[in-house]
Amino acid sequence: MNNMRKLFIGVLVSVVVATLCVFIVYRKIQTGTNDGAKTSREWHYVATTRDIATGERLAPDMLTTINWNSTLPVEGAFDSPDKAVGRISSFPLASGMVVTEKLLASADSSLGLPQKIPEGMRAIAIQTDEVADFGGFLFPGAHVDVLMTIKAATAGPMMPAVEQVVDRDRTIVVLEDVGVLATGKQIVPDPSGKPTSVSVVTLLVSPDDARKVALAQQKGIVHLALRNGADHGGALHRATYLSDLTGPPASESRPVVAKSPAPKPDEPNLQRLEVILGVKRTTQTYRNNIPVGDAPAPPPVGGFSK
Repeated sequence: MNNMRKLFIGVLVSVVVATLCVFIVYRKIQTGTNDGAKTSREWHYVATTRDIATGERLAPDMLTTINWNSTLPVEGAFDSPDKAVGRISSFPLASGMVVTEKLLASADSSLGLPQKIPEGMRAIAIQTDEVADFGGFLFPGAHVDVLMTIKAATAGPMMPAVEQVVDRDRTIVVLEDVGVLATGKQIVPDPSGKPTSVSVVTLLVSPDDARKVALAQQKGIVHLALRNGADHGGALHRATYLSDLTGPPASESRPVVAKSPAPKPDEPNLQRLEVILGVKRTTQTYRNNIPVGDAPAPPPVGGFSK
């Protein structure tokens, strides 16, 4: 009898303990669900509407706004498409992907340079120094004229004497009113206006003008002349010679160019055929193998013809 009582008490205690454990677990689960429901919220993020390749500039039709339910926000995500429009993608973006700051290039990044070149135009770089870039005051968006200075070849002993005094040093205008696309690695002006010296200036030109600039850099010394932003007038295209600065030579008002003598006309191709018949002699004349007439043969030496 005592054993049966002990068994019953043991079973009862086990049921009570199991019930208590189940209750505790249920409460924890219910509490966790309630806590999650309390901290979860709906976010509005910018996402892509199609696949976007690296280097593409984001346009309004590439972006949309989606609802994002989570307990934690997405770091660096945009809440308005206007904040991402115009930015360049640094990585491929899949359709429906949330756009974040780390996926896009900065607004002044050089990654956006190709996107600033209009269709049919080209970007070409010019090597500069502190003088050529105006001490750092040349900025993207400025307009310049491209000048080229051509140095005369040094006169040598084989050159005609007249060429040694010819005024050949000159500067010409290669291009005018050309837009500056970038200075160094900057494609937008410094907001503070702080001058920055650069070694390369990138110009926006047509394909034909790009070839002119390339040839000018190879054959002469290239300089940039800064324009007023509102000045789009034509430049003076007449070449400036060294004599315009120093004056003409004392004995000459302008450069002298040697003239070659006119070539002499070619003499006609004449042939003569002498014919002897007994004591009679005649001569037939031919021009280019065509008979042009007979000529009497000269009298023999020491006698006369009969």
